[in-house]
Amino acid sequence: MSHDWGEILKRSSRDWKKRGNMRWKWKKKRIRRLKRQRRANKS
Repeated sequence: MSHDWGEILKRSSRDWKKRGNMRWKWKKKRIRRLKRQRRANKS
C-alpha cells in the first residue's frame, strides 16, 4: 500500500470534523425539542 499518508490523515481528520459537527448539531436539535416538549407539558 503506497498511499500518501499525509493525504489519508488529512482526509480522515476532515471527515472526523464533519462527523463531529453533525453530531453536535443533532444534539442541539434534540435538546431544543426536549425543552419544547417540557414547556408544552406544563401548560
